[in-house]
Amino acid sequence: MSMPFKKRSVSLVLGALLGAGAGPAFATNDAMLELIKVLRDQGTIPQEAYEAIRLAAMADEEKNVASVQKEVAAKVASTPAVAPAVAVAAAPAAAPAASAPAKTAWTDTITLKGDLRTRYDYTDRDSSEDRGRGRLRYRLGVIANPMANLEVGAGIASGTGDQRSTNQSFDQVFSGKQLSLDYAYMQYGFGNGVSAIAGKFSPKNYLWTATDMMWDTDINPEGASAKYAGTNAVGAFALQGGLWVLSESKGSSNDAYLGYGQAMQGWKSGDWFGTLAATTYVFSHIKDTNSPFHRGGNTDTHMNSFSLATEVGTKLGAGTASLVGEFVDNYETSSSQDIGWSVGTKYAWDKWSMKYLYVDLDANAVPDFLPDSDRFEGDTGVHGHEFEIQYAILKNIALGLDFYHVQQSATNVDENRLQADIIVKF
Repeated sequence: MSMPFKKRSVSLVLGALLGAGAGPAFATNDAMLELIKVLRDQGTIPQEAYEAIRLAAMADEEKNVASVQKEVAAKVASTPAVAPAVAVAAAPAAAPAASAPAKTAWTDTITLKGDLRTRYDYTDRDSSEDRGRGRLRYRLGVIANPMANLEVGAGIASGTGDQRSTNQSFDQVFSGKQLSLDYAYMQYGFGNGVSAIAGKFSPKNYLWTATDMMWDTDINPEGASAKYAGTNAVGAFALQGGLWVLSESKGSSNDAYLGYGQAMQGWKSGDWFGTLAATTYVFSHIKDTNSPFHRGGNTDTHMNSFSLATEVGTKLGAGTASLVGEFVDNYETSSSQDIGWSVGTKYAWDKWSMKYLYVDLDANAVPDFLPDSDRFEGDTGVHGHEFEIQYAILKNIALGLDFYHVQQSATNVDENRLQADIIVKF
C-alpha cells in the first residue's frame, strides 16, 4: 500500500470517527475506542492519530454529556415534582392545589318547599245543624338566594284569599279550586345581627308569639319589618318591629296600618329553656265599624294594645315539655271587655307531639280579624279548650287530630269541632 493511499485512508477514518464523535454522547463509548485501538495496532493509523482521535472523542463526550444534563435539568424544572412511591405510601396525601371555584348553577340558588293537608272537618254548634266536610290545603314555595345575604321568596296556596285560611272545601261537583299568592318577599341580612324584610311574608322571624290567641298562623302580613338580634349575659335577645299595611284607599290619605315593636329575651340553663316577649301594637285608621277590620265580634274600634307572651320548658323523660302563656290588654278602649289571656302546655317525644290550650278572649281584646279562625270561626268574645295530637308515621307524613270545645261568652252557645288531618311535607 502506498503512503498517499494510507494517508488518505487515515484522513477518511479520522473524519468518520470525529464526525461520529459529534453525534450523541453514547456514540463515544468503550467499543468505539477499542476499534480505534485495533486500527492502531494493525498499522492503519499511527500512534499520533490514535491519541488525537481519543482526546477528541473524550472532549466531545464531555460536551454532549453536559448538553444532555442541561436538557434533563430543564425538563425536570418544568415537570411537577412527584414524591417517591415509598414517600407517598408513608406520608398523608397533600392537599390539592387551590383552583378557581366552579361557577354556581342557578338551580343551586333555589329551594322548593311545600305541603299538602287533607282534612275531615266536623262542627257541632248549639242551635245549628251539624256540619261535616272534606277540605284540602296545598302550599308551594320557591326560595332563592341570588346573592350573599339576600333571600327572595314567593309562594302560592289554595283558598279563597281569606287571610286566615288556605283551605278549600270539597264541593261544587268536582269544580276546580282556587290558588292565590300566599307570600312574596325580599329579605336581607346586613350583618351584626341586623336583618329586614319587605313584601308579603310570614311574620314568625320578626314577631314571636307563644299561642294563636291573637294571631292565626295562616296570616302573612304586608309591609316591612326589621330586627336586631344578639346575645347578652342572660341568653339570646331580639329587638324587632314593623309597619304593616291593612288597607289603602285612593280617595283618602288616611290609610289603615298596624305598627308594632317587640323586645324578646331567651335563656337556657341545663335542660331548662325559656322565652319572654313584650309587644306593643298600634292600629291606625280602623275606626269604621263597617270596614273589613271588624267582623261582628268587636263592639269598639279602639284597638291599641300591649301583650306579654312566654314559654318555659325542659326535658321530660325522652321528650321535651313546655308551658306557654299569653296576655293582651287593649289599653285604648273604654269598654270593659278589653282583656285576653291563654295558658297551655306542649309535649314532643319521638314521633309524637301534643298540645293543650285554654283561651279566654274578650270581645274587644284584639281586632276580630286576627285570632285563630278554627276557634268559633275566629270570633272574639269566646273562651274554651283546644286539644291537638300528631303522629309522624313516616319522615314527611303525619296524622293529626285537633279538637275544640269553645263557648261564646255573650250567648253561652257551645261549639265542638273535630279536625282529622293527613299532612305531607316536601
